[in-house]
Amino acid sequence: MVENAPKLRSLSVVILAERHNPSILNPDFLNINGIIPKEPKEEWRTVETVTTPGLSISRYRNGTQLVADPERLAVSQDLDEQFTEHNGSNIYGIATRYVDLLPHIPYRKLGLNCLVSIIREDPLGWITKRFLKADYSPDAGLYMMPKFIIKSEKNMLNLNFSHRKTPQGNEVVIDCNVHHNGPFDPKSLCQEIEKWPIHQKNIKNRIDGLLWADEQ
Repeated sequence: MVENAPKLRSLSVVILAERHNPSILNPDFLNINGIIPKEPKEEWRTVETVTTPGLSISRYRNGTQLVADPERLAVSQDLDEQFTEHNGSNIYGIATRYVDLLPHIPYRKLGLNCLVSIIREDPLGWITKRFLKADYSPDAGLYMMPKFIIKSEKNMLNLNFSHRKTPQGNEVVIDCNVHHNGPFDPKSLCQEIEKWPIHQKNIKNRIDGLLWADEQ
């Protein structure tokens, strides 16, 4: 078992389009049209609402939020759990119900994203030592924050390494993005969104291969 195994900090679906309409994406619209789950009520209580022609924000008690401007819709959820134990999120159903309800919008691109972190005392030094082939010495002042790109026929996986300080400790951060070029019709866009479990498994395997291959 790997000490300080990766934790899942957030998930998001980002849909780029030509004509999102932020002004309609208020909590009443989302509830009446069944885009947001109705139960449990306490989890889906709104804690922040902004509705303007150029920007809308609907944030809920359970860490889920929808942020829209005319070119971009982001449905996200903040989390704090073991990456390997995560079994799904409501954000994918929210995104597909939005697309089904508004099929006339020209959907252009899709991003399926997650943020993963690992506690390390010296995260920048740990990243550098892990990926730099030359002998590493903290006294040399040489550090690296690598980016990996894995291309396939239909999408591109980006893994961006960085570091940050949190109340829980210093963390290695891996920003994971599965990028899909469109354009999409509503059916094909929903099909791609629903493939997140496959992408999650692939991301986990890639992270395991990059970080732990010689430790298992």
